[in-house]
Amino acid sequence: MKQNRSVAPSPGLAVPHGLLPILCFATKHWLALFTLLASVYFLLALAAPVCMALGWTRTAELIHALYAHTCHQLPKASYFLLGQETLWQIDSDPVGSRAARSFLGDALLGYKTALCQRNLATYSAFALMGMMYIKTGWRLNPLPFWAGVLCIMPMAADGLSQMLGFRESHWLLRSLTGILFSAGVAGTLWPRIQPAMEEVNRSLSRAIRERSS
Repeated sequence: MKQNRSVAPSPGLAVPHGLLPILCFATKHWLALFTLLASVYFLLALAAPVCMALGWTRTAELIHALYAHTCHQLPKASYFLLGQETLWQIDSDPVGSRAARSFLGDALLGYKTALCQRNLATYSAFALMGMMYIKTGWRLNPLPFWAGVLCIMPMAADGLSQMLGFRESHWLLRSLTGILFSAGVAGTLWPRIQPAMEEVNRSLSRAIRERSS
């Protein structure tokens, strides 16, 4: 009878032989992979207005359609680039009836990024923080949990106050709260995740050696 080729690199975890090298690589380079994904996600959102300016409308529309699942893409909370009057922020009134998620911009106002201002700041900060941690070789101490919560609270307060109609935010405030959120999450969680990933990686490496012997 053919035996089930699986190993248990850690208690309660059974991993098929074919997945061991992939999981070993992923746990060793998890932050590099995350940083790469955040960078691509951020840069592709910036590629949408570039495509519109070049006349590649369908490509831009496809990018916006993909990002519509993760971002509201409202014009008043988005950057407009590469127009005659490139704007960091526009109000809903000047745009009139076009002020909807489907409005991608024009040659005068510029063309809308596929992510709103806050999301652009958040993911670009995640990418930069990932590069910083990789460059320093994890020589940065983790933030206390209370400090991480303090970093997250400005984004929550800014977003909630807008949602309840108490006030309207500004592009600079959205960007700063997004960057602060990323710094809080990365500084608090990543240095604590790294030792766990290293332990899992050692278990997976040991399982690969046992399989090869």
